[in-house]
Amino acid sequence: MRCRTWLHDRGERWAVAQFALSGLAAVAVILVLVLLAVGQRGHDQAVTTAKEVTRIAAHGIAAPNITPALLRGDPAALARFDRIAGDGLVREPVLRIVLYRPDGEIVYSSTPGLIGTRVTPDADMRRALRTGTTTSRVGDPARPDNQLPEGTRLLDVYEPITTPDGGQLLLQSCRRLASVTADGRQMLNTVAPFLIGGVVLLQLINLPLAVALMRRVRRSRRREEASLQQAIAASDRERRRLATDLHNGVVQDLAGMSMSLAAAANTATARGDVETARQLGAVAAESRRTTRVLRHVLVDIYPPNLQRAGLASAVADLLETVRRLDVVVDARLDPDLELPPDLAALVFRVVQEALRNVTEHAGAGRVAVAVQAGEGAVEVLVADDGAGFDVAAEEQAAIVAADGHIGLRLMRDLAEQAGGRLELSSAPGTGTTVRAWVPRT
Repeated sequence: MRCRTWLHDRGERWAVAQFALSGLAAVAVILVLVLLAVGQRGHDQAVTTAKEVTRIAAHGIAAPNITPALLRGDPAALARFDRIAGDGLVREPVLRIVLYRPDGEIVYSSTPGLIGTRVTPDADMRRALRTGTTTSRVGDPARPDNQLPEGTRLLDVYEPITTPDGGQLLLQSCRRLASVTADGRQMLNTVAPFLIGGVVLLQLINLPLAVALMRRVRRSRRREEASLQQAIAASDRERRRLATDLHNGVVQDLAGMSMSLAAAANTATARGDVETARQLGAVAAESRRTTRVLRHVLVDIYPPNLQRAGLASAVADLLETVRRLDVVVDARLDPDLELPPDLAALVFRVVQEALRNVTEHAGAGRVAVAVQAGEGAVEVLVADDGAGFDVAAEEQAAIVAADGHIGLRLMRDLAEQAGGRLELSSAPGTGTTVRAWVPRT
């Protein structure tokens, strides 16, 4: 029983380990997806903040200071706007600002040398002018107006501005993209510890629940095994009682009757009553035959030498019954095999059921039987050269009693309950093989 409990415990430990590993894998996937989503959300939020800051700066600082002189390119107006830009617009993380006309001419740039040059408005610039909304994009290092320091990437934010004369300009605010990424990372760093901690805590809560559920299943299985053992023990007790009653009652009466009939036949012979002696002798012979049949039945119901002489001797008695039916038997029985009573009875029942199918259904001329000790288990083999049958069709049949194989299925269930297994292989015309493995302890 300790071996079977260990096997069950090992299976339960593996099931708990699988639950924990799969849970951790699921948690890892969820965390990665959620953190990516949070990171993206943080980045989007940082871009939204950059747009809002640019909108406020454009309409609160730049627009009120755009004059006709500035639009004409007056140096004094440009210098004044340059001071205003340096005080309120071009501050970290903003590296520069640019004012464009709708045709792409640069009216003002905080980067020297660009005023008066022209660029081709891209789709983002045109959309901002057309819709009057703020747009953004990652700065293109190849653009002539994007004179970036080595390794610097920019986020360009475009905000349309209405000039005093009713015209339109487009303000471009170029800020470090790393600042936007840093804002997103900051949000991620703020949320991640709580998210990771919550998910790990959930997993830690689930693991004890899984262990408790597994233990409950184990207790239920042990109760089922105990019930099965009690049922088997009750069945053995009932078999023993029935065998004892038959042996001490009907069998003894038949034996006494056959001896009385034989004595009466001898008396009739002595008197010269040949016909009566013949009839009495025939009845006495029939009584002796019936007694032998009943004794064989008693062996099937409860083998008297299973407990007294051991499993090998009990199986040998079964084989003698098969040999009397003119079936060639090839037996390999381990005479020194010692098993607990419940397992010895289980092995005996497996061999008994297999041989019953051989004698009643297979029509076999030869059968091989082996009961030997293997590595940690008892190995049972019963193979015949009989008619065989379709195992798959048999498993699907709704009515099995007529074919007689239900006993083997019951033995399979008992073997599995004992921590072992039983395999049945057969095909029409190829015989039948029954293999069973039962733990030795």
